[in-house]
Amino acid sequence: MRLKRAEDAASLPGDFTVFGNGSLQLYLGERGALRKAVPPEDLAALQAALDDPAVATLAEAYPATLPVGAGDTLTIYGAQRRTVRYDSRTHDLPPLLQRLVGEVMRLRGRF
Repeated sequence: MRLKRAEDAASLPGDFTVFGNGSLQLYLGERGALRKAVPPEDLAALQAALDDPAVATLAEAYPATLPVGAGDTLTIYGAQRRTVRYDSRTHDLPPLLQRLVGEVMRLRGRF
């Protein structure tokens, strides 16, 4: 799973990737990439959210109606790749999207 923050993100910027083996990578543009490894059990809540059947329709349920370059992009890799653009400042995100983003941001906090 990958979370790419909007270019104008004031807090927790960067391009953050969570790999299934427990590796985390945070890419901060010119500063380069930081890497960490977490125990697989630390990914359990994220995996539970990814196992939700509603993930299959998440991209269709929350269309990206944002200007080009605005908003964060959440990409879910797997058998079918899904990409969802959303405004992290809005409070009306679908519950599953809130859950996924919350788990990713919790892991992002390790940096």
